[in-house]
Amino acid sequence: MFVKPALAAATIALLAFAGCSSPAPSAGQSAGQSAPASAPASAPAAGSEVSVDDFLAKVSAGMASMKTYHVEMTVSGAGEGKLTTTGDIDAGVTPPNQHLTMTIAGKPVEMIVVGGDYFVKGMMGDGWVKMPAGAASSMSGSSGDQMSVLTNNKDAFEKIVLVGSEDVSGTPADHYRVTMNLEKIGGSMASASAAKTMTYDAWLDSEGRMLKAVTEMGKITTEATMSKFNEPVTIKAPTEFTEMPS
Repeated sequence: MFVKPALAAATIALLAFAGCSSPAPSAGQSAGQSAPASAPASAPAAGSEVSVDDFLAKVSAGMASMKTYHVEMTVSGAGEGKLTTTGDIDAGVTPPNQHLTMTIAGKPVEMIVVGGDYFVKGMMGDGWVKMPAGAASSMSGSSGDQMSVLTNNKDAFEKIVLVGSEDVSGTPADHYRVTMNLEKIGGSMASASAAKTMTYDAWLDSEGRMLKAVTEMGKITTEATMSKFNEPVTIKAPTEFTEMPS
């Protein structure tokens, strides 16, 4: 099946920015400013290797400044065609609330996640279906605290290189290329793919926020972009739904 590994690839692509619950900014810190984070004494030169700690510190600072954002993602390269996703994330709560619309093999599927409950429409009829906890966890392959997933899998980062400074939709960004060992990543994300390594390209703005990410995992390529940081977002659970049996 294409869908399961594709969703796993998409999850890994989003791990560096998908809704880590962060402390609220202090009184003297605006929502668009990042929290202080440890950083190298001097900026690395293009083409040089970057330590895992420095990279995660920058990503963590970016997460701290992101309460809401819009994401667009495409997964392609195997099976039944492309999986596209667009939607909004409210990362100001734990676990993050999400409202996503996906197209899987040409079929639209809508998903709402509120308070850790998963509601899906389009996979089993026209109405909303509340997924049992086990099935929802299998679909997402991730926890609510994505930063902990990264830090708990630090050993999986084999190499991080600063490619250089580039432009992403008019915003200056640092382009990093990351090589990860999937055999060192625990859980369903690793088991969903036969690939042993993954190449991950990430574009971070000056605050460490992820503007774009591209991953290659075996035959599957995932491209995601993020925008509309900290714009108002309202995500509510559907009032009418059917509960799927466990």
